Amino acid sequence: MSIALSLLASLAVSDGSGLEFPANLHGTWDASADACQLEYSDYRIEIAKSKMIYWESSGTPEQVYSASANETWIDLIMAGEEQAWKSKLRLVLSDSDQILFVEDIAIPEQDYFKTVWFYHRCPSSDDTKGKNAKN
Repeated sequence: MSIALSLLASLAVSDGSGLEFPANLHGTWDASADACQLEYSDYRIEIAKSKMIYWESSGTPEQVYSASANETWIDLIMAGEEQAWKSKLRLVLSDSDQILFVEDIAIPEQDYFKTVWFYHRCPSSDDTKGKNAKN
């Protein structure tokens, strides 16, 4: 068996309704600790149980592949700015749980621009400061 097939066979795969992001990814993430202090940031993401929220879009999991406790691949159904599309992400959480590496993965027959981000975990807060949610 090839290495690639071996790796795919070892991944824990979930699909269907009620998909969730791994709990260790939940929270607010931004470009830096300083950016976390700003009321709004166009770089910020929030990862909740079943949704990833960006500045002007959001995504819900379509499939979740857990390669390890700190590495997850997720297929998302995205919506924003009156458009819908699919996204495939590789998310790797640092051992300290404070840095999140996010890599866009190419999807056949869809425009693709190699994108890599590094996010810092923002401190949790009961107020709305540091959140993009618009209620």
